[in-house]
Amino acid sequence: MADCRCAYPAGGELCLAVCVAISSVLNQYGAALPANEMSAYLGQLTSTIETQLQAMRTGHRAGSAIEPFVDQLSAALQSVCSVAPNKLGKKLVASLIGEIGQAINTALSGTRPVDGCCGFVNAIAEEAYREHVGAACTSVAFTIKPAESDLGWHGVLSKVSGKTTLEDRPAKTDVNLMLSLRLPWRAALDAIPYVLAHECVAHAFRGPYDSTEDTGQGSEFAEGWMDRVAMLILVGALRVGATPPWPWNTLVDLAVAIEVAWTERLNERDPDPTGGLRSRWKVGALGAVNLERSIRAIVCDQSKATAEFLRLSLLLNASDIDPDDRDRMARRVQFQPPAQLEDPVRTWLTNGLPPASLLRRA
Repeated sequence: MADCRCAYPAGGELCLAVCVAISSVLNQYGAALPANEMSAYLGQLTSTIETQLQAMRTGHRAGSAIEPFVDQLSAALQSVCSVAPNKLGKKLVASLIGEIGQAINTALSGTRPVDGCCGFVNAIAEEAYREHVGAACTSVAFTIKPAESDLGWHGVLSKVSGKTTLEDRPAKTDVNLMLSLRLPWRAALDAIPYVLAHECVAHAFRGPYDSTEDTGQGSEFAEGWMDRVAMLILVGALRVGATPPWPWNTLVDLAVAIEVAWTERLNERDPDPTGGLRSRWKVGALGAVNLERSIRAIVCDQSKATAEFLRLSLLLNASDIDPDDRDRMARRVQFQPPAQLEDPVRTWLTNGLPPASLLRRA
């Protein structure tokens, strides 16, 4: 198994662990807190937690122990509880505070939550490449940094973003994970394993093994096509019993949430401000869907079609085929009528790599 290491150069390790712990509880209470007169109260709770998280991060970077800040957070939440609008509100918030305390103790007592998720997803990605490609996997070094504000995905607000660099290959591949400290984090917990899966499957294990050339965000194949591959690999692993680390193992229907998030990315949004990058992602993603459909029409079985789609995609991603040719293939598969795809796809299934007719310039 390839080595997997995590580092927190910005001093956010404990703060992010607490943030994940708090968010795992808030997500469970999300439906109850806004009910009736509680929506403004949720905002007050969130603001209190954000203030304490920022103080915690500042203190930790200065070398202070985290325990006093955890105690301060508890006291601050108790003060919010005391001004709850009614008896039901006081009871609800008192329960929430108790669960937050338990979650923080869990987060700080063992492997940091984000570290555990990195290792979990890295192992799933490595196993997929071993099964379908038999390729050696490079060691992956994860760098996790907290962000002061929300992040963005081609013009869409996000709590999580990732970037992979290959300049230290073949010794290792570097995956950078940025996590917003701003609450609420309702979608963030679902997004962390999804973003990690994309970085590992699409980029960290991309071939050739010793290549140091990054594809860039404008790649239809790397960003769009392989994003669907990453989603299917992660969701497939969860559905056959892979157990994610805490607190992801407490989330209900994580696989469904990840699938829904991927589907929602296909929705039309205007504008697409960053050089059409979101549109290029969509071209690659829909090209991947078209290949799946073409394979299903040939093999007449959905599960076998998905397995073959994953095999072909991972073989191509691990190969030494030029990134421009991969992008050209993604565009052709997306735009060609199904009748014109049947023969090339049959050849692809037999040979393992795309035929020249899909790769080369016309």
